[in-house]
Amino acid sequence: MIFDNSQVARSAINETQNSPNDLVFSSSRFNYFNKDKCEFIYTHYDNKMSMIFGVKNSCLLAPFSAPFSFIRYSSKYIKYSHVHDFFKSLKENFFASNLDSLKISLPPYFYDESLISKISHSFNDLGFQLSYRDVNSHINLDDIKLDLMPSVTKKAIRTAAKYNNEMVLCNSEEEKLRAYKIIKENRDMNGYPLRMSWEEIFLTTSNVAKAFYFYTTIDGHDAAAAIVFEVNREVVQVIYWGANEIGEKSNSMYFLPFELVKFFKDKGYKHMDIGPSSENGKLSIGLNDYKQMIGCSNSLKETWVLNK
Repeated sequence: MIFDNSQVARSAINETQNSPNDLVFSSSRFNYFNKDKCEFIYTHYDNKMSMIFGVKNSCLLAPFSAPFSFIRYSSKYIKYSHVHDFFKSLKENFFASNLDSLKISLPPYFYDESLISKISHSFNDLGFQLSYRDVNSHINLDDIKLDLMPSVTKKAIRTAAKYNNEMVLCNSEEEKLRAYKIIKENRDMNGYPLRMSWEEIFLTTSNVAKAFYFYTTIDGHDAAAAIVFEVNREVVQVIYWGANEIGEKSNSMYFLPFELVKFFKDKGYKHMDIGPSSENGKLSIGLNDYKQMIGCSNSLKETWVLNK
């Protein structure tokens, strides 16, 4: 059955054992912080693995308030048979419930190609339907080389370098709000919604998600900004970034990404996840082309569903 098993699950699952392999969006702290965004939380678990779901509008969701979700596990040496059995028992519990649908969005494959491949194959074998694939972009921080960039990218970087650019790592709440406002200017200018309010993102990054806020200036004028989450010890994800009108005219988005690359490489991270260039499988070719021009590689991000 699917029910609010919070008390049982939280006492049964060894958090210390899971934490080294946790992605922030799959973690207990992140999901329970966002529990008001669903009707209740259900954790499916056995002696080696667990996965946190939210129930909303008769649907079992992982994630229910994040870009993706993943299993939590105590050892990387998980056999295919164990993964298959884990999701088989989830399917049985779902069909024994009064819910109508189950939806899971997995991380892009570069997070753990071997384990995600086992899960994806298990879903297909168990009768889940592949709802859509999103094209996700990431930068391998050890491999990126500016001298190997396309000529059009080098030209854009040279144009940006003509201006007096500076990137600032935000420390105070006031500075972080300044970065957020620049991103909001970008979204308003381009007619895109900003899904998280300042209050929501500040509370999240103050309580359950380690985050880095940046803004850039040109001759002292605000130009661009980025808000970046630590997903785990090796990966950071750009949650929001963008340039205002001054930054757009000055090619700030060919300055900021490479400053972020240097910053996070120096911090010891391996990848910078830039996020998807598609929504519900529909690709923005221009956006994906831009990400490729700044050194991104593509990786698929799958969403699977099971309906009664």
